Amino acid sequence: GGASGDVRFDINVGSQNSQGFSAMNPSQNNLVNPDKDGIRNQYASGSLEKRLSPDLVIGTRFNFSDAKIDTDSDSDTATDVGRYFKKTQQLGAYVKWVINPSWTSTLNLNHSEFDAKDTKNGQIFENGFGAYWQNGRMNGRQIALEWSNSYEFDKNTQAVFGAERVNGKYKASGNSPYNTNRESAGYFVGLTHQIDRLTLQTNLRHDSIN
Repeated sequence: GGASGDVRFDINVGSQNSQGFSAMNPSQNNLVNPDKDGIRNQYASGSLEKRLSPDLVIGTRFNFSDAKIDTDSDSDTATDVGRYFKKTQQLGAYVKWVINPSWTSTLNLNHSEFDAKDTKNGQIFENGFGAYWQNGRMNGRQIALEWSNSYEFDKNTQAVFGAERVNGKYKASGNSPYNTNRESAGYFVGLTHQIDRLTLQTNLRHDSIN
């Protein structure tokens, strides 16, 4: 990461790997594959921000991860290999505006997606394969808009307030398939006051989910 003039940037990449241990104890269930069930996760994230004026900043950020998890199940045999795969990604943009020395307002827009696969011996759980509740493929996407504010009445009293709206679409295929949409809207307000070493805080939040 670094900065050049009014532009700041940051980028991170990494990989996490663990050999792990058997997810189920083979001494308690001799049908379980006694192999080690490890985890591998590769990820990246970054941000880019530009200050347009002393009081106004715009920026964008992203997150991405690709994970593989080895699993066991009580319906396995000693040679079955279970693996769960999940990819997630998020892209967002924001505007931060210092309206006056006491009031700072931020608007965030985020788009996120996930895609997951549950497999046994390389085969995705589909209709008629696996337990009655299993879904072998799941994915979804979500768009969230949030407006948040902080206001300082004085050095001892601060308030936060804002609102958000989220729209999501989710789908699964397998033995318990579903295809659903979810919308939620909410608003919040909070107040913090400092009296010597005592901090008083009160918060209110309301959400409506359809």
